[in-house]
Amino acid sequence: KAVVSTQSTGEQTQAVPRLYRRTNREMPTEPLGYVSALTEPLERHVFDSCLPEHVQKEWCALAASILAERYHDAVSEVLVSLRKTEDSLAMLKRGRKSAATVSTSVVATDEEKIRCQLRLDVQFLRTKFEKMGIAECEAFDKLSGLVAKR
Repeated sequence: KAVVSTQSTGEQTQAVPRLYRRTNREMPTEPLGYVSALTEPLERHVFDSCLPEHVQKEWCALAASILAERYHDAVSEVLVSLRKTEDSLAMLKRGRKSAATVSTSVVATDEEKIRCQLRLDVQFLRTKFEKMGIAECEAFDKLSGLVAKR
């Protein structure tokens, strides 16, 4: 049930660019609410159960791995889309030199805000799982590498 709730992860992650594109919003400083909600079913159904502790941790580790893989796919799609948008705007810049200077600086700022938000979200998710006793997870390492500062 906890893993099933991650199906909307892609949709919510895909919405992150819309929060920052051409909005003049400040640089993000906190994770988005949906990230916290990703682990709620797991916390509620596993940690509030009567299962032995080793079973709880085993299930959490499995769920964390699946969640991280799905979240990796969603974040990867957002980053690919960002890159395509960036490339398209760069081509427009070559065509219109005077107007492009203004839009390029906005795009770079927006892109950095989007990347920063994704980094905050991934770090928060990793922290939540560490609090559940899941310190090492290969899928989280891949996910962290994906959103690492460039």
